[in-house]
Amino acid sequence: MKQHVTMRLPTDLLDRIEAFSKALSQKTGLDVKRSDVVRLLLTAGLDQKEKDLAK
Repeated sequence: MKQHVTMRLPTDLLDRIEAFSKALSQKTGLDVKRSDVVRLLLTAGLDQKEKDLAK
């Protein structure tokens, strides 16, 4: 189940997310939505931080 979450992000961070989204679209040839990219990056970052914390 997905829940709707609203958050405010700095413009420079949104610019980085948009750039990543465009690069991912170009590399895969898929239409990548910003929400999918945010979810991907959040999951990857959280996975890494959980591993770091477990050390």
